[in-house]
Amino acid sequence: MRNHFLNENYFAVEIFFVPLQASNNTGGMGMKTYEELEEILSGRMNADDILSLCSAVATSGSVVALMPFLHSADPIVARNAAWAMTHFTDDELSVLVSRRDEMTDLVLSTDNTGLRRMLLAILYRMPCT
Repeated sequence: MRNHFLNENYFAVEIFFVPLQASNNTGGMGMKTYEELEEILSGRMNADDILSLCSAVATSGSVVALMPFLHSADPIVARNAAWAMTHFTDDELSVLVSRRDEMTDLVLSTDNTGLRRMLLAILYRMPCT
């Protein structure tokens, strides 16, 4: 399922609804909206939660669904989204090549050192083409 949302800059962002596995923060199986994903990312997440989220996003074929959360005003949301993205496979990262400039700009502009470190790790693993 697809839906369009507007981020804080009023650009249309395409978000896919992704099924998430049961864990402490996800509240069980079901389709999650942008707001629900933001709520999940704003909470305390352990490694199993991150892997579950990463797997659900990758399985749905919507690897770019986490991109808008990197720009969140909440540093925890941005950091958790980046943390999930560090677990993407090389094939999944290759889908994000078109967003490389956006990530690079974020690396240069963010004051969040945790986010910067994870974005640099993602960019390092991203294919050059």
